[in-house]
Amino acid sequence: MADFDKYLESLAAKPGRLELFDAVQRAETADKTLLLLTCIDLRYPDVIHSRMEPKFHKLYDHVCLAGAGLAPVVDFGADRKPHWEQTFLEHVAISVALHSITKVVVMDHRDCGAYRKFGLLTKEDNGTSKEKAVHFQQMKRLKALLKKEYSDLEFHGILLPIEPEHDKTTGKATGKLKIETLE
Repeated sequence: MADFDKYLESLAAKPGRLELFDAVQRAETADKTLLLLTCIDLRYPDVIHSRMEPKFHKLYDHVCLAGAGLAPVVDFGADRKPHWEQTFLEHVAISVALHSITKVVVMDHRDCGAYRKFGLLTKEDNGTSKEKAVHFQQMKRLKALLKKEYSDLEFHGILLPIEPEHDKTTGKATGKLKIETLE
């Protein structure tokens, strides 16, 4: 388990928490640093963006696909999605061409409906070591696919917890967020 904020800090091009002015100044002179792939699940955008923004203000591209790291590798079962792989690789290509990204960061989350839809997990698997193993297995497949196409890109896989706690008044995610990372 790792602290989400500290992990993002380690990915930031400039160590330390960026002040907004510094981040805007960097955004005007620097290329994007990474492409972020997340799931379409609406429980997570605030959690992700509230932590990404201070460290990567205007310095990342964002792609949302059902299942995040699973989507580009759904090449099994009766409901194969080879076009999802192509779509993702085309987004990586345009991020490389337009913004010179150097990293791909994949943020999967526990209790993911896409993993259930494609038969990899059940509701009973939530919070188990099996759930973690299945997510990381698919991330490893995606990492291999990316390395084949873009050998210079760094790959970082993150597994977010089941829906984090939110402030009842503001709706914003609160507290420390413990994540698991692909080794």
